[in-house]
Amino acid sequence: MYEDQTQYDAARERIDNTPELEEYRDIILYDWQEGAELWTWVSTAKVDEILAWCESRREDARLQELEDAVEE
Repeated sequence: MYEDQTQYDAARERIDNTPELEEYRDIILYDWQEGAELWTWVSTAKVDEILAWCESRREDARLQELEDAVEE
């Protein structure tokens, strides 16, 4: 359970009520350092902004995987 459960629940509800966000549930609800600030933003931001943020997180992860593969 999160210390900022109310904000987390609001973000989760936004995802539940916004089909476009469902594919990004794991990214959005990850235990990001920003915590409550991020989840509050997810509850109120435009869907397009959230989608763009999620895609940038995915791209960051892909780049890290490539870097890790090159180092091996």
